[in-house]
Amino acid sequence: MKHILITLCIYLLTVSAFCQKWTFALVADNCGWHTGVRYMLTEIRDMTINETVPFPKAEFIVAAGDLDLANENWGIVQDPQYQAPPYYPVMGNHDDETPADVDLMLDTILPSLDSVVLRDNRCNYYVDWKNVRIIVFDQYSGLGQATWINWMDSLITDADFADHVFISFHGPAFPRGRYAGPPAAWADDLWNMLLSHGTKVKGIMVGHTHSFCRMRVLDPHSACAFDGLCYPDEPGGIYQIDAGALGITGGDNNNTIVYVEVDGANLRFMTVACPFNNDSWAMTDYWILGPDSLAPYVTDSKPSGTVNTTEVIVLVETQENAFVRWSMSDQSYYEMANQFVTGEGAKIHTTTLSLENDMAYTFYVRAVDDSGNVMDTSRVITFTIDTLCYTVTWKDQGYDDGSWSTGTAEIGYGDGDENTVIPHVDAAYFRKSFFIDDASAFSSCSLGVKYDDGVVVYLNGYEIARRSMLPGEVTYSTFASGDHEGSAFAVNDITSFISHFRNGGNVIAAEVHQVSSTSSDLSFDLELYSGNDTLVAPQEVWFYSADYNTPEDKSSCGGTTGAGISASTQNDMAVTVEPNPFNPVMVISIFIGAGLSPDPTNGLPAATSPTLRIYNVQGVCVHNAGTSFLYNKRTVNTACTHAYTWNARNMPSGTYIIRICVNGIVYTKRAVLLR
Repeated sequence: MKHILITLCIYLLTVSAFCQKWTFALVADNCGWHTGVRYMLTEIRDMTINETVPFPKAEFIVAAGDLDLANENWGIVQDPQYQAPPYYPVMGNHDDETPADVDLMLDTILPSLDSVVLRDNRCNYYVDWKNVRIIVFDQYSGLGQATWINWMDSLITDADFADHVFISFHGPAFPRGRYAGPPAAWADDLWNMLLSHGTKVKGIMVGHTHSFCRMRVLDPHSACAFDGLCYPDEPGGIYQIDAGALGITGGDNNNTIVYVEVDGANLRFMTVACPFNNDSWAMTDYWILGPDSLAPYVTDSKPSGTVNTTEVIVLVETQENAFVRWSMSDQSYYEMANQFVTGEGAKIHTTTLSLENDMAYTFYVRAVDDSGNVMDTSRVITFTIDTLCYTVTWKDQGYDDGSWSTGTAEIGYGDGDENTVIPHVDAAYFRKSFFIDDASAFSSCSLGVKYDDGVVVYLNGYEIARRSMLPGEVTYSTFASGDHEGSAFAVNDITSFISHFRNGGNVIAAEVHQVSSTSSDLSFDLELYSGNDTLVAPQEVWFYSADYNTPEDKSSCGGTTGAGISASTQNDMAVTVEPNPFNPVMVISIFIGAGLSPDPTNGLPAATSPTLRIYNVQGVCVHNAGTSFLYNKRTVNTACTHAYTWNARNMPSGTYIIRICVNGIVYTKRAVLLR
């Protein structure tokens, strides 16, 4: 009886452990890009950047060949103080060509892993983890085809405890991407053996192509299996999962991590694009194996923050095909009366709503999938409508660059002659403000730019020069069209763009792109002149962003900093409205402090007469005061006050928005007319 109870307890503990959801991560081909690899391995280890990943933190990492095994990278995943996940290496062709990497794997990494059961003195082993067995095969170890297939066959047969078996080696059985072609010579024998085990083997995990893809193969002789451009999805087949690359990317230009969540007999797979080539750790693929008992969930929703139109497109993206409903109170899915207009039974769902200005909205969203699994908590979407707001990009004049870094040009890395060294990014972004007294006096203008490898230059948001960059939209992941050494200034005649100069504050912006992720250097400096007038000199101070992303757009709604104006300078301006509420007369006053005076440190002009417009809540301008302010002339280091009286005797009661612009800085105030 004791033995029965002990056995039963062990069984229950084992089942309980296996029933808990857990995750492992799959990566590949990360050699050649040390900074990126360290960044992404740290994220797998800590899972701190993307806190919305609905998978548990990875318990181990399978690295499917061609690894960056520099000591600092190996340290990320073996440092005990961080509870780092075990790192199971797979031998790749470049690893095999590098004796130091082979020695590190065989003499350091594998001996440090208690869970590894080695076959021989090469990288052939297996690992048992909860209800999963991972078999790792070294394709470069010299084993004959029959030997290694028989070895795998026996390990699969012996894995009675396992719900799932995965096999990992470097070179794919069915090559795709840059190695697209017919199956490997051994693919037929391997697949026949794997299929003989029924549904035990869930997937083959490979690398080598540097581009993520997946396929499910039942018939290795099918036309699709032999077509390098075809990706079969055959029910009952076995998945080949190419992890893509953490390092040099392939044709898809994405760095990817594959997460595998194990939930008893069920598996969920998610591929995320890393933010070096994608803005937000976005999920790029998702699929399920096993009975579908998991509810859908929302991976993205828009809008948020402030919206500048009353015609609002609400977008929801689910990780699987689903049916989505919404309401303005938190209800169950079946109580929600509103459906999305497009996307039913798909992943992307949209609906357009006509809403009111100057209002805050909250929407609740839930979804159900084809299997009847329903979300039990709502995705909450909140935003405010303000038609006086507008979106500004990093290249626009009104963009707030106060969070950017500053440095003296030349700015870059890799050459040794930089005044400011930045991280090893694929693209960097630069902004600088300058002042013009009279733009109409310009008859010619030239731009000199020092860049490595490609550059696009903008004046007040308008493109004025492009070198070594192909036509079309440019993002962080856009590479230059060719090598260019930034050793000298390349001169561009931009006389045809003189109309884009403005009296007062102006902004020159530039983005510099590498020709590839492995390029060793990046350089930037710029000069701008008209005749004998130097508008921007070489080796000046610039704002720059080198954060592995395109700088995010921002909403300008009033109180937004203008071109090159720091937060501390901005605080030297104040706007008051008295009385508020009013009936029917109010006085609008602007105080401009001495901090906006021109001086050698900020280079800003004395304030010019402000402009003032008043809008109703529908966004219609009901009064344009122009520059009809009482304007007190000011000198350097002195303050001044502007005042304006508005009589709203012909206006209905309601909320009015006062919009004031001074030197490119926009402020808004709200006032209520009560009759």
